[in-house]
Amino acid sequence: MSTLGCAVVEPVVDRVARAVAADHAACGLAAFDERTRAGHLRYLLVRSDGERALAGIVTAPSAPAAAVDRLAERLRARVPAVVGVVHVVNDATGGALLGPRRRIASGAAVIREALGDLDVEVGIGSFFQVNRDQAARLYAAVADAVQAAPGVRAVDVYCGVGGIALTLAARGADVLGIERDADAVATARAAARRHGLRARFEAADAARLVDLAGAVDVAVVNPPRKGLDVPTRAALARLAPARIAYVSCHPDSLARDLGDLRGAGYRVERAVPFDLMPGTAQVETVAILRRDSR
Repeated sequence: MSTLGCAVVEPVVDRVARAVAADHAACGLAAFDERTRAGHLRYLLVRSDGERALAGIVTAPSAPAAAVDRLAERLRARVPAVVGVVHVVNDATGGALLGPRRRIASGAAVIREALGDLDVEVGIGSFFQVNRDQAARLYAAVADAVQAAPGVRAVDVYCGVGGIALTLAARGADVLGIERDADAVATARAAARRHGLRARFEAADAARLVDLAGAVDVAVVNPPRKGLDVPTRAALARLAPARIAYVSCHPDSLARDLGDLRGAGYRVERAVPFDLMPGTAQVETVAILRRDSR
C-alpha cells in the first residue's frame, strides 16, 4: 500500500515524492500557485521500472537553475534508486504538464523499461504504458493474432517508442513503425539496433502510411483516444492489408473506425479487452480485422 494514498503506485515513486516534498523549499523552490502564477515548482513527474526511477522536475521559467540542481542532488542522495533528474520549464497556462525546454539536472536522461524479453530506453516525456506486464501481454496477443513470423511484412502506425513493432520483429516479421514524435522514433531505432531486429522507424504523419509502407500483409494501429482521423482511415483502406490489429483506448472512437473499416471491406473477427489500469473505468481493446475476400 502506498503511504501517499494510492494503492497501485510503485513504492519508489512514493519515495521520490516524499523526498521532493521535504526538500524543495529548503533548496529555494517555492510551490507554484496556478491562480496567482507565483512560485517555482509546478509538477513532479516520476517514471519507474519497478526498482529504479527517473524524475522530472517541472518549474515555471522563474525557477533558478541552481536551485533545481540542488534539489536534484538532494533527491538522488536521499533516493539512490533515482538514475537521473530532468529539469523541465513549463510556462503554459493550460493543463499541459511538460514544456519544450528540458535539460539534465543530474544523472541520466532516460530509464530502461522492460517489455517481456525486450527493453526500450524512455525519457521523461515519452509515452509508455505504466502497466508493463499487461502491456507485454497485449503486445504478444497482437503478434499472435496477426501471425507475426519470418516473411510477414507489417506496419505499426502510431508506434510510439516501438513496443508493438519490436514485438512483431522479435517474431521475425519485417516491420516499419510510423510515429510523429521524433524523440520516440529515435528511442525505437536505438532499441531495434540494440536487439538486432528487422524494424525500421519513420518520423511521419500516420496518413502517409501508404507511401512509406508499400505492400504489407499486416497493419497495426494504436491511435490516441480520438482514434483514426479521416485521412488515416482512407489511407488504411487503400493500403488494404490482409489483417489489421486495432489497439484502442476509447470504445467510442473504436466503434466509429470499425464501422468505416467494415465499409472498406473488413470484418471484425474478435475484440479482446485488456485491463491496464485496475480500479479505473479505463480499458484497452484489441480488435482483429480480416479483409473479406467476398
